[in-house]
Amino acid sequence: MAYPVVDRNTMPSSAAVPSADSSPWRVWVLEDDTKTRNFFVRSLQSDRAFQVVRQVGTVRQALSDLSQAQEAPDVLLADLHLPDGSGLQVMAETLRRFPQCDCLVITVFADADSILESVQAGAVGYILKDVSATELVDAVRTVKAGGACMTPLVARRMLAAFQQGPGKVASPMPKPGSVQQDALAPPGVGSTLVLSPREQSVLSILARGFSYREIATVLDVSVYTVQTHIKSLYRKLAVSSRGEAVFEASRLGLLEIGK
Repeated sequence: MAYPVVDRNTMPSSAAVPSADSSPWRVWVLEDDTKTRNFFVRSLQSDRAFQVVRQVGTVRQALSDLSQAQEAPDVLLADLHLPDGSGLQVMAETLRRFPQCDCLVITVFADADSILESVQAGAVGYILKDVSATELVDAVRTVKAGGACMTPLVARRMLAAFQQGPGKVASPMPKPGSVQQDALAPPGVGSTLVLSPREQSVLSILARGFSYREIATVLDVSVYTVQTHIKSLYRKLAVSSRGEAVFEASRLGLLEIGK
């Protein structure tokens, strides 16, 4: 589905913080995982500059709420992959009705196609779900100050996509195990990468957003043991964060992501 390209240059810039006599910025959160959504809400509500006025988990509910909204949201924080569609559908409708709303994508996916499609749809921020509460707040503040925000991995992949030149940006990712895929893999990563059964279990639970302590409880091991396995995973995948690990593992066919 094609989404309209939104030109932020036609929109008035926002101040870095609401003025003393104004209300907090009104935020809508679109995320289907309850635990993750609650984390986003708590993080934003910890800053007096923000007020989460709507939190929903499906495209259908978000579009229904938008059709009845009397006040414009200042910020839309949206996941990409939802049970009944794409968060970009909600973003497109939000910007159609409320063009001054700032839209941020927050997801586990960092592939060039997802990034570029989101930017073309009007996203002014694209961040991965392994951000801390402080990083999330800073990201939203950045876009409300008139800037754009991307996590380092996302920015690097977007630059790489543009450097490939026209016609190559949206090329599909090679299939796991192919020659092309092996050539794109980080050092030490490829079709021969082998994870131990316990590393595979840790990776699967990590991708669902569980904390180290929660993973330890599920697997009945110590937190230290979990940290050891995660360090090993990061080394094998040549990554340095949860979001990067999930992305690389999914790209290599080591992890099936349902969202």
